[in-house]
Amino acid sequence: FAAAAAAPPPDDAEDDADAPTAVVSLTSADFDATVRTAERNWLVEFYAPWCGFCKKLAPTYRKLSLALQSAEASAPSTPRLAAVDCTTEKKLCGKFGVRGFPTLFARTAAGQWYQHGGERDEATLRKFAADPAANGGELFELPAPPFYYAFLDDRLAAYVDGTVEDYNVMMKYKKNVLALTFGAGALFGMLVSCVLCGCGG
Repeated sequence: FAAAAAAPPPDDAEDDADAPTAVVSLTSADFDATVRTAERNWLVEFYAPWCGFCKKLAPTYRKLSLALQSAEASAPSTPRLAAVDCTTEKKLCGKFGVRGFPTLFARTAAGQWYQHGGERDEATLRKFAADPAANGGELFELPAPPFYYAFLDDRLAAYVDGTVEDYNVMMKYKKNVLALTFGAGALFGMLVSCVLCGCGG
């Protein structure tokens, strides 16, 4: 449930990709081993490189990652930050139902996932990463991946996901479509009958 933004960020809100960071870039190959089996909290950003709001968040996210890294010396269980590029990791982002960018999830050491829907300033994100349940997080049940994820690559899996979603939308409105089709057909039949029979004449 991403928070709605009042206006897009300015065009000059470019990110410095070479700036120091402690954000861990994750892929499908190392996501589970790094995050899902960890005995600490993780805050994960699902993003797209072209996304203006992601670029606007990047400096804050990097700054927070470095602050948490510094705190780790005295508090080993300090949360860590990670990021997933959804333009290359479509399958992984699909598992989390990502539809907009950036989307933020926190995973607790107990294995629970929470989606962030609040402000994205450093203080808010730090509190959310440390205790998502107490700081506005919405509990998220990570669904079991579809069976075809086991043998399809990212591109084909994303295509199948889209096809399945289109089918589900069509079935959701099936009754309405059938009613509309039937009604239009009945109206057309009445008009044809009226013309043939000379209604009103």
